[in-house]
Formats: sequence, C-alpha cells, structure tokens
Amino acid sequence: MADWNALRDYIKGKYPVGENDEADLVIKLRFAFEDGRSQMVFVVNNGEYGGTEWASIGTVVCSETELTPRDALARGHDLVFGGFVLIGDKIVFQHSFPLRDLQASEFDVPLGFVAAYGDALEQELTGKDEH
Repeated sequence: MADWNALRDYIKGKYPVGENDEADLVIKLRFAFEDGRSQMVFVVNNGEYGGTEWASIGTVVCSETELTPRDALARGHDLVFGGFVLIGDKIVFQHSFPLRDLQASEFDVPLGFVAAYGDALEQELTGKDEH
C-alpha cells in the first residue's frame, strides 16, 4: 500500500467500517470478541513525514486518572510496538507506521493486536466495556 487511499480502500474492503469523519482521514472499526466484549479502533491518516505518508492505529483504554504515567511507562517496556498517548483526558494505545512499503500483514497483525490489547487493558484497568 503506497498511500492513504490504498490503505483506506483495503480497510473498507476487508473490515466492517463504522461512520468516518467527513474528510475520510479517520476510519472507525469496532472489533467484537468471543467473550462478548468489543473495542473501538481508529485508523488515522497522520500526514506526511520524511517524504512518506504515515498512519496510526489507536484505541482508548481508559481515562487519564485510571493509569498512572509510571504504570504506562512500565507497561511499555514489554511492548514490541506501540505506546501510550494522552488525547484530551483519555489514554490511547497507539501504533504508527509508514505507508510507502506497507504490506497487508504489516497492517492486519498490528490492527488485531491493538484491538485485543486495548480491550484487555480496558477490562483490567476499568472493569468496563465502553471504548
């Protein structure tokens, strides 16, 4: 996938997509798990950096009061990719990647991991299923 349009078309052709923003720069996907829980995931066009387009996969895991900065940093130690960011008052687990040479598996695997990890962390930290 060489650019955002190719990634967007791939996502819309493979996954059930929710309502997107008007500029089509954010794609919402809801993942349903066998235990009845679900997790909303956002794929975002991050624009161009270093001569290539970038995108990110993110999911809200809790509010900022439910995860200390120290705990977020400690949890990041064991992660192969991705990290925690604060957006408004929400803690988001996010993974960013360049689009230039992206293969389908390089998107599908992180997408599934972000959804599953985000849901497991949300359940652990909040006991809820709201994101």
